[in-house]
Amino acid sequence: MNATLQVLRFLVPALYAGTFLNYLVHFLKGNKLAGRITAPLLVGSVLIHTVYNVLRGIHFRHHPMANIYEILSVTALALAIVYLLAEFWRKNKSTGVFVLPFVFLIQISSAIGIGPTHEIKPILQDAWFGFHTGSITLAYCAFFLSAVYGIMLLLLHSALRKKKFGLLFDRLPSLTTLARMNMGSTLVGFVFLTFSIVVGMLWAL
Repeated sequence: MNATLQVLRFLVPALYAGTFLNYLVHFLKGNKLAGRITAPLLVGSVLIHTVYNVLRGIHFRHHPMANIYEILSVTALALAIVYLLAEFWRKNKSTGVFVLPFVFLIQISSAIGIGPTHEIKPILQDAWFGFHTGSITLAYCAFFLSAVYGIMLLLLHSALRKKKFGLLFDRLPSLTTLARMNMGSTLVGFVFLTFSIVVGMLWAL
């Protein structure tokens, strides 16, 4: 198991790096092949990342959030999942190039520092802990994604006002679409944050 975890430890950020480069080629060049394989690459990366975190949890017998590096890995996974849902919802692949660098940087930071967890506190084996921390991580990642879409809105609005119709204007979705993606991400964040609060209240009973 340790050998498998060591391979996955660096395979996951490598997959995210490759996926980002593919999104970048699609964004800059409008390459049709790159556009077709963006979603499959990201789905594959997310699935392998999920397997990695699940295997760590099984091997070390706790929820994979025992230290800062495990938390970073879960955060990177949550951000990738939330973005993937937004991409499928709006059927727009052009914003991934702005999100995936964060996923890669968070995950490579985790991979560099992560190691075995020697001290396992009882709370890390509690199912309530998993539901609470998992949902709140998804919530904050959704809010982060909403902020990214908000910045894109400002950039696109500024380009329209100055009548500078360059690559950014050609590749980004319309203002209406970006606004909907922004609101959708905020709504997802609100739902998961509410769920985490409810779980926390039930856990405290």
